[in-house]
Amino acid sequence: LPYAVGTYLGTKKVFNIGAGFMQNSNAMWYQEVNESTGDTAPVTSDMLLLSVDAFVDLPLGEDGSKGALTAYAVGYFNDFGRNNVRNIGILNPSDGGGGLRGNSVPTLGTGTTLYTQVGYMLPVKKEEIKWQPYAAFTYHDFEGVQDSDGSTVPVTFFDVGLNAYLAGHHSKLTLNYRHRPDFTNVDDITYRPEITL
Repeated sequence: LPYAVGTYLGTKKVFNIGAGFMQNSNAMWYQEVNESTGDTAPVTSDMLLLSVDAFVDLPLGEDGSKGALTAYAVGYFNDFGRNNVRNIGILNPSDGGGGLRGNSVPTLGTGTTLYTQVGYMLPVKKEEIKWQPYAAFTYHDFEGVQDSDGSTVPVTFFDVGLNAYLAGHHSKLTLNYRHRPDFTNVDDITYRPEITL
């Protein structure tokens, strides 16, 4: 996201680890159908979110003369209630049919998420544009993303891209290629290219 800079552009050494949690009783609400009567009834469930992450930003050579390495990794365990899944598609061109078409994909939900990214800032003089190629990988294992047999279907993304820092974090261009799943047919997941500038 544009307001989460994610790198110190080779200006300092940083190593950080973190962990967090959030618990809220009766935080989630959904309708449950009674199979014998067909009636629906509201059900609440607790919410529990756990995470652990690590971040490193490391200038290479004296004063970053050989560039800089930036890396981040995080693991989440989220419990939003049984089979909870949220599909997100920013500026989605979909017709709204179930949220699984267009660029919408399962992004949050009950289950485990692993994410990692690494970038390398190419060495440059201070007055030049700074270039940073990067790669990222996302793995979701949501209990609510299931095929027609009821088996959980993992959700994976692979991103590669290039950042051009024109004036540090004040002006930046990013070209990103994403190899992302298309859940039109959950029994036969296909992958589509997504290019963002």
